[in-house]
Parts: sequence; C-alpha cells; structure tokens
Amino acid sequence: MEGAQDRLSVLIQLGARLSGDTQSQSAGSSIQIPVVSSRESEIWLFVVDGEEKIELPYQSLNTLKVTRTPRREYDQKIEVWLSPQLGMMPVRFKLTQSNGDFVDQKLRSVSAP
Repeated sequence: MEGAQDRLSVLIQLGARLSGDTQSQSAGSSIQIPVVSSRESEIWLFVVDGEEKIELPYQSLNTLKVTRTPRREYDQKIEVWLSPQLGMMPVRFKLTQSNGDFVDQKLRSVSAP
C-alpha cells in the first residue's frame, strides 16, 4: 500500500502526520496509517485521546496521547505519547497484549547526534 509503514516506523510517521496537521490534534480525531508486517498489511486506526502531562525519567512533558484500540481478538493495544516540545517525537510507548502483558517504554534522555 502506498505510504505503508512497518510496525516501528508507524510511531514516527504518526508524529510527523500530527505535527503537519494541527486540526488532527484535537481529541476524538482519528488517523489511518497503512501498516505492514511479515504476513499482512492493514490499516491501523489511531484516535487522539487529547493532551496529557506526564512524568518521565527525562523530565515532565506536555504530550498528545494517541491510542490504537485492538480490532481483533489477538491485536495489541498501542498507546503513544507524542511531545510537541520535541517535534512530536514519541516519548512514551505502551504496547499491551490481549492477555494483559505489556511493555511500557519511557524517554530517559535526549542528546545531539
């Protein structure tokens, strides 16, 4: 599919799409992105939950929280917090499996390349 992303780059693409379209940043807005894996391609629907201030190991940041809710029984729930202060970079990412297991990654530091 045109514009398709893999399961990791979709988080960066999500931030890029939202930074370029401020109307899409309002709570309740949705963004569709084609995503491919080794077995399939599908459209992932992300919904903007709204602004949220979060505490990270890096520092406290104002963020825009976006969620992908599972559509099928074994889909994963994806929650991502994007920082307008850092160019809509994902600063927290939580992936929850259908059985409740989860990974929660949080930004610890930022350095120049």
